[in-house]
Amino acid sequence: MSAPQQPLSRTQAPITPPPELEGLSLPKPAAASFESRVGAKESASTPATRDPGYFSFSSFVHSYLWSAVTFADQKAGFLFASSSAFLGYLMSDGMLRQLRYPASPWLRWIAASSLIFLVASIGLAINVVMPRLGGRSSGLIYFRAIAGRKLREHYVSDVLSSAENTLNTSLVEHSYELAKICTLKYHCLRIGIWVGLLGFIAGLVFIGLTR
Repeated sequence: MSAPQQPLSRTQAPITPPPELEGLSLPKPAAASFESRVGAKESASTPATRDPGYFSFSSFVHSYLWSAVTFADQKAGFLFASSSAFLGYLMSDGMLRQLRYPASPWLRWIAASSLIFLVASIGLAINVVMPRLGGRSSGLIYFRAIAGRKLREHYVSDVLSSAENTLNTSLVEHSYELAKICTLKYHCLRIGIWVGLLGFIAGLVFIGLTR
């Protein structure tokens, strides 16, 4: 009967590997490399537009442009109201009579200038608030593109089946269309204000000469 093996003493020297195994190390577990490959694949397949910062920026730009369009329409409404009211006052003050039977040639030119400038200002104000119907017929935001679907289920299906990247792209594209509309509105509004100002000055001169 063999004697039982005695446990190793704590003071016993550690076992050293053979010289031919020195400097060698075991490979890392496959699970770690698998996790790293999965993480790299997920980061590579995730589009950059899924970053919340992109959506926040595009939403801010879209809201800013929409408020700019609304503000331009409000200014055009004020320009239309003021020019129309002043033109109506000049008409009631005898402008048409002075155009037919002027007291002097200069008075006729001043009355005609005021009338032309004020009418042009009113026309430009109307042009500012005129609806713009241009846009992509296959978009997801433009109202004519939405109403162009035969059934409402078609639009619902298009939106729900679109990837987040597609929805973000549609928002940015509509922001560009709003920017083009906004540029045209403010261009007409700027000209209308200056033309209306000339009409007001000529009208005030007309009032001063007829008093």
